[in-house]
Amino acid sequence: MTRRTHLWAVALAGLAVLACGSPAGPADSPWLDREDDLGNARGALAGTVYLVGLPCRLISPARPPCDGLYPDYEVVVYESDGVTEAARTRSDERGRYFVALDPGDYVIFTPNGLGERFRQPNEATVVAGAVTRLDLVVDTGIR
Repeated sequence: MTRRTHLWAVALAGLAVLACGSPAGPADSPWLDREDDLGNARGALAGTVYLVGLPCRLISPARPPCDGLYPDYEVVVYESDGVTEAARTRSDERGRYFVALDPGDYVIFTPNGLGERFRQPNEATVVAGAVTRLDLVVDTGIR
């Protein structure tokens, strides 16, 4: 399997999880140390941000990393209306993010092609006392 094929497989797996927006169980949660932040009435969104579409040979210090994990990506969470900002955070050095939220429906928009008008809505439901896993794929549209 080539590296590019492997990255696409990772991205597609991320999309499968993304489509589910399902709560993460204790065995697969890298955010166990953050679950104390939740309290009884809060839940959280957490996941990994992946970048697809930028060949490594085009990388400069001013650009994000090449295909794969996307560290330091700004994750903006909106209420279900897609307009009202609910929270904002950045992914860590391994592309992971975590944000505590009140229970409810939320959406995170990620680029899906060239230009600002092409953005993918990533929807999830946050449940009190649980971490809902929502992996994000940032697709530049560059191939």
